[in-house]
Amino acid sequence: MTQLEELRRQGKKMDSVDVLSVTYADKGMEHAQKGDWEQAAAWHVKARQVQQDARGPWHHEVASFSNSIAVMYLQGGQPKEALPYLLEGLKIFRANQTEDHLEGILCRNFLAMAYIQLDQSDKALEQLRRVVELQEKAWGKSHPKTIDARVNLGVGYATKYTDKDMQKAYDNLALAWQMHCARGEGSNSRGKASCAYNLAVVCTSGRNFDHALHYCQQALDILRKILGRDEHVPRLLFDASVGMAQMCMHANKRDQAVAALEQALRILEQDRSGHDNTEITRKTQHMIEQARQGKSIGFPAPHVHFSFQERDLDSRE
Repeated sequence: MTQLEELRRQGKKMDSVDVLSVTYADKGMEHAQKGDWEQAAAWHVKARQVQQDARGPWHHEVASFSNSIAVMYLQGGQPKEALPYLLEGLKIFRANQTEDHLEGILCRNFLAMAYIQLDQSDKALEQLRRVVELQEKAWGKSHPKTIDARVNLGVGYATKYTDKDMQKAYDNLALAWQMHCARGEGSNSRGKASCAYNLAVVCTSGRNFDHALHYCQQALDILRKILGRDEHVPRLLFDASVGMAQMCMHANKRDQAVAALEQALRILEQDRSGHDNTEITRKTQHMIEQARQGKSIGFPAPHVHFSFQERDLDSRE
């Protein structure tokens, strides 16, 4: 969500340029909800062009819509197409001295995601380290946003799979988990669940299965506690359940793996989002059959978590 879209949500007045760009963005989101990422990106390009023609190429909203375009391409599995928009957007945020604001931080996070998808982990780590620096400066080391940034840095290291990098991944994730736990029950959030899940993935990679299953269970417990308070939680709960099954298979716990996949299937059946889950349901059922036969169902993948709250757009806590 750009600042303009947030203003509209709040019912605040916008000029004709803003209204037109948001109208185009709305059309893009209609296509995004259908999974038509090419058309979604195309409409956001139009929205960005409206701002650029009216405000000039260095206006903050031009960069905001660059973010939106990139997200559409990333969702559609086209990181190469996303990359130039993110690089240009970052230049604009830096020129406006807003790289430490929410959308500037998101731009770096999306850049890291694009680089990871392009197998350019070193460039991704450069962006993720910078995000940690910016968040620490703005919020302090123990703020949830800084902790989330450290989790993502850990994920960045985990994508390299060398022993040295996996140790760095574990160190960052363990520190983030310690900080989350120090905040108590009030820290139960998607960010904390993501931290626990990623710790589980790293422990699985190191064949430390007892710790892996412990942390994954922590993630599942947190997500169940916040179920109903966050629209993203059901899908995250599904992903974590599948991840638990994959970890159980690597730990030679076939029955637990099947149970976790059956739980994942129940989550899909209870989904009221309106999404078509036919294909993912079919794949989950196939995984259950594979697990029952003792066959591989894959290795759990780390999750990147971006804290993006609407109230953060114009305020500092």
